[in-house]
Amino acid sequence: MIVLAPTGVIGPAEAAELKRHLLELCSAERPLVHVDLRAVDELHLTGANSIIRAAMEAQRRRGSLTVATAPGGSVRSTLARSGLYHHLDP
Repeated sequence: MIVLAPTGVIGPAEAAELKRHLLELCSAERPLVHVDLRAVDELHLTGANSIIRAAMEAQRRRGSLTVATAPGGSVRSTLARSGLYHHLDP
């Protein structure tokens, strides 16, 4: 399993880099990727979309992408409000 643990704020500029990195990781056959967002202070919707696209790519390649968020944190709230959280394996 590959673990990616970004920190700080994931805004639009950071989301582009995150997307590139995640899609690269998820391009392997049967990828197992875990994204630890517990140290992320703020997640912009573009960052959430990047994670979802990578999760879909991992599933397409018969792998998985899981996500950890801080309980009650703003990142979890952003994912829940956007309707994207149910697409991820917690």
